[in-house]
Amino acid sequence: MCNTKILICLLFKNSSIWLSRFMGCLENLIRTKPENITYYLSVIYGNSTDNTDTEVKRQMNVLLDKYGNSHNLKLKMSNFSLPKRLHTIEKLAILRNACVDQCIDKEYDYVIQIDTDVIFTPLSVMKLIKTIKNNEDIWENKLNVGIIAPFVLIEDSNNLFYDSWAYRRKAGEKVQMFSPSRPYVPIEIDFKNPEKNVEIMNKTMDETINKGIFEVESVGTMYICRANIFSKFGVKYRTEERSEEERKKVYYNKKYESEQVVFCRDVKEKTEYRIYTDADIIVNHINLEAIGLMWH
Repeated sequence: MCNTKILICLLFKNSSIWLSRFMGCLENLIRTKPENITYYLSVIYGNSTDNTDTEVKRQMNVLLDKYGNSHNLKLKMSNFSLPKRLHTIEKLAILRNACVDQCIDKEYDYVIQIDTDVIFTPLSVMKLIKTIKNNEDIWENKLNVGIIAPFVLIEDSNNLFYDSWAYRRKAGEKVQMFSPSRPYVPIEIDFKNPEKNVEIMNKTMDETINKGIFEVESVGTMYICRANIFSKFGVKYRTEERSEEERKKVYYNKKYESEQVVFCRDVKEKTEYRIYTDADIIVNHINLEAIGLMWH
């Protein structure tokens, strides 16, 4: 039986509140893995103002001691500090590249990116692996999958979509963000007109697919991609400044485009791969507001 090597990239900073829950998810994934899969954990931590750095090192080493031999678990950890003057998106691009680069010289088949405030099950990960390995949907249509992501919903929020900034899909000729609310249609939100936004979010579009696999322009938060995107095609995470006009269109009003969106765009331009999400695979993002924290 052919062994599948999967690199799991994890960035930790100020994660102490939900760290034990995330580590529980990670341990379940490792404990229940099939024999023909080897997981390599690439961990970056640093600059935390709580006890995250100490706890990540401790809990990762516990995992390695427990599953290193019995489950062939591999682990690489690095403390990575960046200047405070850098923009958050600049930091994320640098750290994501470092997380991949410290291990990519090995011949991996796939890379999984998981934000460490996501709650997931082994089944959700195995479904993603199965889809990208089979490279087809349930109707046996060849998909040429380069990246596939689950639906990421906010925990205990009546199914609000989390990453409505990075998840984007074509609506006609426009590339638009996902709506936070069902039916998760791509939308052009005018955040200066709340009443109009309610109307837009509640409007059902015939072209919307709410079940199964469908193609998108970009994803974020959690996804699996082919390792040769990095090792063969040389795609990297990078920053891209938004124009003044673009900054007016989105409520984030950020100087930079999401590094995940730029990465997905580069994958489509430099490879023949396509990007998908599967609405039948659901993971949850920690409800930060419910625990008194700001969204990020």
